[in-house]
Amino acid sequence: MFIGGNQGGVQQEHPIQLDTRDIAYIQTFDLAHSSIYSGMEQEIYKLKEAGILVSFDFSNEFDEAILESVCKHVDYSLLSCGEQTEEEVKEWLVKVHRYGSRLGIGTMGSRGALLYDGHRFYKQAPHYVQPVDTMGAGDSFFTAFILHYVQEKSLGSKGDEAVLLTASLEAGARYASKTCLVEGAFGYGISF
Repeated sequence: MFIGGNQGGVQQEHPIQLDTRDIAYIQTFDLAHSSIYSGMEQEIYKLKEAGILVSFDFSNEFDEAILESVCKHVDYSLLSCGEQTEEEVKEWLVKVHRYGSRLGIGTMGSRGALLYDGHRFYKQAPHYVQPVDTMGAGDSFFTAFILHYVQEKSLGSKGDEAVLLTASLEAGARYASKTCLVEGAFGYGISF
């Protein structure tokens, strides 16, 4: 449970504005990741224009307008869909792809995750454990998924894309289950 936040903090008064030095630095990495909470949706296009792979976490803070404006600049989009039906998740993922993202992933909590690549849906069941705390499981899932996927792509994996996506989803589920065994995910959970 989140008990508060800083509502964007310093970003409200001093939003990130990427310059050529920032872009050059970011280009030294295989992937740039951002989120709806970064307050830099208006800057994402600069990454895409520079040929940088971009992933973006919309959390559960998305609607048609934000997806339409951001997905065209994002390669891999993540949506948190724990409260939605599987059919609703599929509808959102189709929109994500239609708006420009190569892959759309919807995490659904204990129901696992769905991925859409423009051709078909892939469903990943969670690795069930007796959880200590589920905080961070979705972030862990996506991190392990995208690291596996991008690393295999960078190694020149010419195998079947469906096999790679399935293996990457499995890597995500495996890592997310380990996160559920950690108190507070960040080590500072509190009891109520």
